[in-house]
Parts: sequence; structure tokens; C-alpha cells
Amino acid sequence: MKSHKYQPKLGPADGSFTQSLLNYIASQELRQGEENASCVNEDPAKIMERAMLRQELNKALNEIGEKEAEIIRMRYLTDAPMALNGIAKKMKISRDRVRQIEECALLRLRRVIARMGLVELARPPIMVVVKPPWE
Repeated sequence: MKSHKYQPKLGPADGSFTQSLLNYIASQELRQGEENASCVNEDPAKIMERAMLRQELNKALNEIGEKEAEIIRMRYLTDAPMALNGIAKKMKISRDRVRQIEECALLRLRRVIARMGLVELARPPIMVVVKPPWE
């Protein structure tokens, strides 16, 4: 059995940490059914960590908009993640609008997760403008 370690205070500023957090939780959800038989041998601390992570993600999803949370759940947190076209048909909006809502939702979710202390937002680098000596 492959061990996954969750390191909450790490992650780049580009949002890939939020994506990997969602993918990690989704993969754990998918494996949950497969591992029910082997749960007896699993470390109770890992089981609790996964449950707490799932609970924290649900809290974060409740803080963003209803439509945004629904798109994130359909896109990442289901047994069969849906494509943009499938979500667009189900919600009766355009594929591009789903993509825009998803992008906004991931940004808002990342901020909520950072506020909850699960990840730190990286600060943008300070730009130093050096003028050439001939100016």
C-alpha cells in the first residue's frame, strides 16, 4: 500500500497546490471503497488525517459560492470526474462559462484554504527596477 503524506504548509503561488489537494482527496475517496477490507491494517492516524482533511475541504467548499462548489465537486470529487462539456450541459451554461467559474472557484478555494491555515500563500517577489546609467 502506497503511503501519501499531506504537508499542509507547502505549495506554490500558482494554484497547483489547490489542484493537487483536490486530486489527493479525490484519489482517497476513490480508494476508500477498495480499501475498506484493508482498513483494519491501516494506521488509525492516517484514517483520522484523511477524515479531517475531507472535513476541512467540505468546510472550505461551503464558504465559496454554491455554483462554484458544485462545479468543483463534479469536476474533482466524484467517482467519475466530469468534463467541462458535461458540466455545461447539466448546468445549462456554456463550456467557457464553466471554465471561468471553475477558475474563479479554485482561486477562492485556495484563499479559503489559506485562511483556514491549511496552506500558506506565497508572496509575490519584489520587483527591483534597475535604470541603466545613461538615463
